[in-house]
Amino acid sequence: MHPTINIHLKAALPAAVQVRAAPFFPTYTVPYAHDQTSYFKSPIGGAILQQYDAFDVYLVVLETKVRQPDALPLAIPIETLHRDLHWLYQIKGRLTVEPARDGTGCKLELAAGRQVQVYSPKMEATMYISEPHTLSVSIAAKAKWLIRHQADQAHPIEKLVASLRKQADRCVTSQDTAIASAMPHLAELLSLPKLDGEPMDAAIAAPVGHLVRLARSPATAQAQDAQAAFVETIRRQVDNHIKAGHIPSVATIAYQNGLGARSLSARYRAGSGQKLQTYIMESRLAEALRLMVEEDLTISEAALAIGYAETSVFSRQFKKQYGLSPREYLKTLDIPSE
Repeated sequence: MHPTINIHLKAALPAAVQVRAAPFFPTYTVPYAHDQTSYFKSPIGGAILQQYDAFDVYLVVLETKVRQPDALPLAIPIETLHRDLHWLYQIKGRLTVEPARDGTGCKLELAAGRQVQVYSPKMEATMYISEPHTLSVSIAAKAKWLIRHQADQAHPIEKLVASLRKQADRCVTSQDTAIASAMPHLAELLSLPKLDGEPMDAAIAAPVGHLVRLARSPATAQAQDAQAAFVETIRRQVDNHIKAGHIPSVATIAYQNGLGARSLSARYRAGSGQKLQTYIMESRLAEALRLMVEEDLTISEAALAIGYAETSVFSRQFKKQYGLSPREYLKTLDIPSE
């Protein structure tokens, strides 16, 4: 697509310096945004800015933590670089944005757990962060892409587009709504493994498309198949983490979905009939098998890749799942085991 926004974090964090390591443990580590991730450290706290430029979508994830309450609010100068449509999700903390120039739109205030669709012209503004821990996700997408995924003329995007024809130089926002039902799709988007080129663009488009459709009809979250859809989304998140080389815990998946570990476990088990920890194990073993068959890794290499330091422990779990040891399984496929 194109970069959509400049966020001047050094201007807001006193004596801030850009560093190589994260100043705190991020809620989401976006694997495919590694090359466009910036870390900022200051005596009062830190910030992590993750960005990714896909073909139809531009993603920005900004997380801040401030240790000194008297340093709040932070006033962060920002610039929107083009006329773009943004889907803004406020996961933690409260966010306020005020245009730097009168006549370009009204002040935007967004509480934690809310989302809003925003059209912004090229403009300068100030982003105010008033709470110690803030996490915002912005998805900018080409208008044609959004309309292609949402043909219903009653959809907020179509209303925004209609407004743009008359107010191209003004900021226009939709009514803010809750993001609870969007959290699994956001977590999936932010956990996708890194791919190259078009496969990465296609992988990003899938959860973004779900988010667009969900915003069009929030009642979709109450549909009869919502539980099955939730289970499948959680499973894709687990798979994404493991393919990216991370072994997720139930607590990690729950945290990234805005749920408690017990709540997630109960909801997953009610919809799937199995424990989430069991699926994590199954996904790890399936990834090890893929690595041995498709990537020609040895048994010990595959075991290490999915978090097993002891090959013997891995082999026992593999046989319990597939009925054969790794060596026996590979032999049935005429694949050398070492």
